[in-house]
Amino acid sequence: MNICIFGDSITEGYYDEEKNGWVNRLKAIFSDDEICNLGISGDSTEDLLKRFDADIKDKNPEMIIFAIGTNDSVYLPAEKRNYVDFNKFNENLKTLIEKSRQFTSNIVFVGLTPVDESLTKPIPWEIEMHYTNEEIGKYNKAIRQICEDEKLKFIDIFDDLASINYKEMLSDGLHPNAVGHEWMANKIAKELK
Repeated sequence: MNICIFGDSITEGYYDEEKNGWVNRLKAIFSDDEICNLGISGDSTEDLLKRFDADIKDKNPEMIIFAIGTNDSVYLPAEKRNYVDFNKFNENLKTLIEKSRQFTSNIVFVGLTPVDESLTKPIPWEIEMHYTNEEIGKYNKAIRQICEDEKLKFIDIFDDLASINYKEMLSDGLHPNAVGHEWMANKIAKELK
């Protein structure tokens, strides 16, 4: 099966020194499938929409997986708003689904990951940006709801990780470390089988 996975830095594989992320780990699990990692650090749904058509061209996916939304949810306290407005985020998800259905009906969303707010509020490299579990949770629920409405598979990461000691699975409070990427790959693989 030809699988395209779209997302941000977590999808791209940041901070996994061992195997370069959960997507590369999935490649080992699904060795008979062709998996294309289309994660780009810093991407929001706005960025993904701008590149989607060009990135998917000639890929002929039989499955499309989205793992996107954490950067959309970033809170900008000076401006009293999220990086991507909540309603716009919902619209963007629906547009991504509509575009994806031109290629396949097999569309999956991977939920967002919780953060360690002691390290992400603010983010050290962008002090005007706050990653909070409240905002991430809100955007995660929106993804879940749209998946229910559109009859698409949703793989919950946020609630599952929040119920365990997930902070040990984070490298910098935001990105999973090797243990976190391994956990994600196993969870996603189990849900896809």
